[in-house]
Amino acid sequence: MPVAPESAPVPHCTLGLKVIPNAPRDGIAGWLGDALKVKIHAPALDGRANAALTDFLADKLGVPRRAVVLVRGGQSRHKVLRIDGLTLDTVRTAWEPVGPRPQALKKQHLICGHERQPLDRLRMTLSGSRMGQGPESVGAGARSYL
Repeated sequence: MPVAPESAPVPHCTLGLKVIPNAPRDGIAGWLGDALKVKIHAPALDGRANAALTDFLADKLGVPRRAVVLVRGGQSRHKVLRIDGLTLDTVRTAWEPVGPRPQALKKQHLICGHERQPLDRLRMTLSGSRMGQGPESVGAGARSYL
């Protein structure tokens, strides 16, 4: 009788999380040391936030929902999840660009449309050329409203 070859163990990792329920939308907020900070729209009521968390992370990591299992912290903001099929290095590189937002970026930039512009450039645009006082004036008949 032939012996079945042993299958290779499935890679898995444990991931520490800090979960923020009742957020305006689901999203990854960044790394807090070794823990990933995750915002979840669902309320922390009757396990809805836990279910939404596992669905969200499974979708973002591209693994089935059954591969993301809550190990510890069912009623806490600090949770530990086991993710089957991925290593911790793979999970970390998936959210490597995500990190804490620098304080300088919050204070010196303003969102304008779909891009960020420094406030000085925005002030120059509002007070100068766009209002008919700069080299990009519309023409001789342009009026200054400042």
